[in-house]
This record gives sequence, C-alpha cells and structure tokens, in this order.
Amino acid sequence: MAFTYTADSSAPPAAVWALLAEPGQWHRWAPHIRGVRGFGGARVTSPSAGVILLAGVVPVLALITEATATSWTWRIGLVRVRHSITPHGPAARSPSS
Repeated sequence: MAFTYTADSSAPPAAVWALLAEPGQWHRWAPHIRGVRGFGGARVTSPSAGVILLAGVVPVLALITEATATSWTWRIGLVRVRHSITPHGPAARSPSS
C-alpha cells in the first residue's frame, strides 16, 4: 500500500528545505519527534543512521538511504518514506511518500 502526503507552503523552497534537511529542525514539522541523534550532522547525508526520539520516550533507529539536493529517503523498520521539495510558484510544495 502506498500513501502520499503533500503540504503546500507560502515559504520559499530554500526555507522549507532547511526544515526537511536539517535533523535538528525536524521537530518543527513533526511534533512527535522530540529528539534526533546522528544522521550525518547538520544536514542529512546518505548513507547515514540515527535515532529519533518519538513522543519523548521511544527511541527508533532510522537509516537515510538516499539524499539529493531536493529529497531524501529513510527507512524506519520496514517503512520507507521519501521527503522532497518542489517549487510551486514562488512558494514550495513538499510531498512525502
């Protein structure tokens, strides 16, 4: 089964990408993520591994399997999620699948 979620933003693509590509900012778009360790540093890199702290109590291992200038993909257990950014006029569109 495939699932896609798309979020449109009035912010410029570079600002949205900074939130998606910087592990330290993930809590700003995913409030269930309360902490992040690893993933290659300030920006996601591939391959890299890290731990996300869900809801402040559950540590979950995740692997970044692909990273480009506008997208990255990670695996959390058997689940694969791709995050990306595309220009949408002067703003940004961010589909995750």
